[in-house]
Amino acid sequence: MNQHVKELWVNALRSGDYSQAKGALRNAQGYCCLGVLCDLYIQEDPHQRTHWINEYPEVLNQAKYFLQGEGDFLPSSVVKWAELDDCDPNVEFGEEYVSLAELNDERKTFVEIAQLIENQL
Repeated sequence: MNQHVKELWVNALRSGDYSQAKGALRNAQGYCCLGVLCDLYIQEDPHQRTHWINEYPEVLNQAKYFLQGEGDFLPSSVVKWAELDDCDPNVEFGEEYVSLAELNDERKTFVEIAQLIENQL
């Protein structure tokens, strides 16, 4: 993983600036840990055309945001920028490898996830 991007990501997860949500990169409640990385990608180059799109604007509590039609995992542009090997990276957790999205949705905190990213990616 790109070390500069990793530092940005870990710091953002620890900052308290993002509310944690599950089931989507971003929704009305906040961000998945992968969504935080996507948001950092958008902030890194404000002149690019990538932006959040609200899939359900008429119902705020069901709002689900995507990056230009991408799904619930990292878009290829973010994977390439971060120099990751996968759109949903795995880390060792206990005695198995688990995806970051799964850890996020099982309600591991951003701080716990940041530690795993810092040590393993």
